[in-house]
Amino acid sequence: MSPPPNCSGISKSMRRHLNRAAAGGPLPPEIVRFETFREGVLVFFRLYFTDPSKIASGFGFRGIKGSGWAEESHSFTSPSYGRVLLGENPIVEYPFNHLCGTPSAHESDVEAWIVYDNTKQRSPSVTIHLACSAPPAPVPATLESKLMAGYGATGFQAHPIDYKKVSATWDVPGVVSCQDITSDSATWPGIGSSFGLGDLVQAGTLSSCYQLGLPVPALVPVYFAFWQVFIKNQSKGPQRIQDLLIFPGNRVTVELTSYGSGVFGIDIWNLTLGSHWQPPPNGMVLGDNSPEATAAAFCLQEFPPGSPTLTHFSSVTITCSANNLPIGLAGDITLKAIMPKMKTGDLNASGTGDTFTIDWISP
Repeated sequence: MSPPPNCSGISKSMRRHLNRAAAGGPLPPEIVRFETFREGVLVFFRLYFTDPSKIASGFGFRGIKGSGWAEESHSFTSPSYGRVLLGENPIVEYPFNHLCGTPSAHESDVEAWIVYDNTKQRSPSVTIHLACSAPPAPVPATLESKLMAGYGATGFQAHPIDYKKVSATWDVPGVVSCQDITSDSATWPGIGSSFGLGDLVQAGTLSSCYQLGLPVPALVPVYFAFWQVFIKNQSKGPQRIQDLLIFPGNRVTVELTSYGSGVFGIDIWNLTLGSHWQPPPNGMVLGDNSPEATAAAFCLQEFPPGSPTLTHFSSVTITCSANNLPIGLAGDITLKAIMPKMKTGDLNASGTGDTFTIDWISP
């Protein structure tokens, strides 16, 4: 085994982090980025962190550079005025009263960190400047993805939301061109647990390039509807829907309904052709029956895993609602998924609306 790296000139917390990694022990959490935003008189920080060994237990902060904030430490289960979102992409938010919008508005600086394991050790810290010039809420939490672009909504740890219905409408994106290899692109709403696809019920349309055995084999555009269920990361599907015709430009609405006890309804309408589909025999499928299985709602454009390349699709505008609210208002926090191969446009109504556009960038 290689010796620990030279740790001279770095913080004690970073030294512990490196020593643990070199020794093959649990990997401590790490703050990967942060941002600030404003709500009324308050300025919040938002920490994005990784927790590969699932040992993070809380967070802390203190004022620096002359700021008067006393040192505080809070657990994820009792975060004081903080807001915590755990899961595949954990987030912590905490407010500070800066009297924004009044003559007494001011700025400050804090040092923040994640607390982990039973000894209350700290991750490497970050320095955050808090000012009323921060963008006003709502500010979606931006999650970097390798596969997905679009929006989701969820509740914080102390305020879970049970999503009973998610609905999306879009015009099926056309294939701009087929390259020299099979490709796929999927448009879908979903009800699930997280962007990590632990539990998920989804349905939508695929715009793909497949090789067909014509007189001369060639890659040609193919369009169809599908549904799929994940239970604890185990897939049931995807199921291609053979008896619902889909063509580019068709306007489609997909509605997913949670009836409880792991029972979900799926409805797909091709509004252009006047057709409707439900899974036989009763319009319902079985998913996970845990509370986490309905804790988040999504409307996404996806580069399906296992596909060689992302189809070059035409821009698609998606109108999305969850629990009969615009996706931008349907949760305590709005999640914005971004990826290098697609561009996620802003939500309308200054981030509180239901409509956004996804553009193709590269295969």
